[in-house]
Amino acid sequence: MYKPGISVCISAYHSKKFIKSTLDSVASQTWFKNHTNYEIIVGVDGDIEDLEYIRSIMKDYKNFRLIMMDSNEGTYVTTNTVMSNAKYEWLLRFDSDDIMHPFMISELMNATSGYDVVTFFHESKTNSKERSQGQILLRHDIFNKFGGYRPWTCGADTEFEKRVFKFVKVNTVNKVLFYRRIFGENLTVRRDTGMYSDVRRVNRNFILNENFRYEAEAVIKKVCNTCCELSYEAPLSIIKLRENGRLKKDAWTSNCKVEDKQPHQNRLRTAVYVKK
Repeated sequence: MYKPGISVCISAYHSKKFIKSTLDSVASQTWFKNHTNYEIIVGVDGDIEDLEYIRSIMKDYKNFRLIMMDSNEGTYVTTNTVMSNAKYEWLLRFDSDDIMHPFMISELMNATSGYDVVTFFHESKTNSKERSQGQILLRHDIFNKFGGYRPWTCGADTEFEKRVFKFVKVNTVNKVLFYRRIFGENLTVRRDTGMYSDVRRVNRNFILNENFRYEAEAVIKKVCNTCCELSYEAPLSIIKLRENGRLKKDAWTSNCKVEDKQPHQNRLRTAVYVKK
């Protein structure tokens, strides 16, 4: 169903100041020198400034795709949307503020044979080697089968591991493959979603209490956003982006249904948008 190769999937929100160095590190991968079966997909989570900036530099990268969400629904809904639009067999989830080592994708693709998921390590200012949870490589069909990430504000990558890894074949590359950078908008340091926030605590307790005996129990309904794929040469047009039509998130409830919208939540904002 999917082409042999890899889709590098990145979600962007308030990423204008640092995403170029991230994209440069992705584009410089040694694996890309001998392969053309790859794509770099950036999904913009409703941020117009990010959209305009990334569109202005996207022509500098090969096999690059830019997708704009119709509303800001968070990192994990954006990731689900980007991955659902990817065309290759392997999906690499990567953050918009991190830096790949040049050999990262080569190491990962060499570790895929016979496995469904590949995990690996990163370094940061505070730790020379730590296994990454948010960034993983997984088969496209595994992502589809289990419904992707819960549409949470934070912690959905940890929940995905707890829910899915028990039922798939996981390989771990025991090497540091990227450098993790932390900025003010990072989910782990923001006041509302940081490691000591109430929402993180509730989500963590939900994860600890999960106990799936059978594979079917671990399958959820995938939640994606509506979106539009853009190109750098396309003409500009005026559209309206939804505002505050939020999905029900986090572990305050175990389901992932859309909340009933109040009149004040149906506001629209006009924005310059690139239409294909």
